[in-house]
Amino acid sequence: MKKLIIAVLLSLVSEFYAADRYWVGNGNWNNSANWSTTSGGSGGASVPGTSDRAIFDANSTNAIINANVDVGSLLLTNWNGTITVQDAYTVQIRSSFNQYSGTITCGTNRFTFYQGSSSAMTCNFAGGTFTANPSGWVRFHNAGYQLGHSIIGNPVLENVSFYTSGGGGTYPWIISAGSTVTVNRAIVFEGGGYNQIKSGSILALGNITNLNHTQGSGTIFINGSSNQRIYAPASAMAFPNIVVKKNSGVLNLEGTIKIEREWTHLQGDINPGSSEVIFVFRGSPYGSISSTTGRA
Repeated sequence: MKKLIIAVLLSLVSEFYAADRYWVGNGNWNNSANWSTTSGGSGGASVPGTSDRAIFDANSTNAIINANVDVGSLLLTNWNGTITVQDAYTVQIRSSFNQYSGTITCGTNRFTFYQGSSSAMTCNFAGGTFTANPSGWVRFHNAGYQLGHSIIGNPVLENVSFYTSGGGGTYPWIISAGSTVTVNRAIVFEGGGYNQIKSGSILALGNITNLNHTQGSGTIFINGSSNQRIYAPASAMAFPNIVVKKNSGVLNLEGTIKIEREWTHLQGDINPGSSEVIFVFRGSPYGSISSTTGRA
């Protein structure tokens, strides 16, 4: 009898905390009348929470995020609508983000992809349009899990924070082969522990601040059309591979820049200023410096 009661309770907990919620309304996110337990079904289900999956599909229309959102995952598929995030509110997605269609228009507050469990977090920008706000931040947050946080697709973002909160470990970001994360404005590596761009490419068109990145075999391509800055304090670890190819503008170096992978200078002027640049050679595959044109 006790086993039966426990099984029923576990079933109820599972249903309450790990449910699919389909958007069936047209209006405010934080309104249970707009959510259903089935695609195209009747509204009145609970608003999706931290373990639930929010789904927008062919039976969904537009939504307005009018409160802070914290959901287990978000799936956008066969959907032609728009999610508009009002400026005052934050969005946090905990386990997976899969955008195959539709539009997300971010506000000025933070939009976070959060890996808070031992399962790998996946951000899949497979289709549709993800429109970041020039005054807002997209944060990729690893809360201390070395399995890694995967980024798939070619999102174009504005300001990006790679943030770790896991203590003294190294926490990788895995940008899949053939994918490039383009950042129009600022990139910051920050938090506790160490960020690591383990693979893939970042196209940096603005400034880069390294507070806690370490090594990594990914590549940051620097080719913004205006002046750019790389800054790191003496306490920071090393950058991943760096490729500088600027058609215009100057790359300004500030602080203590540590390179343990490859530094490739293809084009453009570099102003070292009063910075200290340290090349740390540890043997293959580390330690490559090349320059073809431009001034440093």
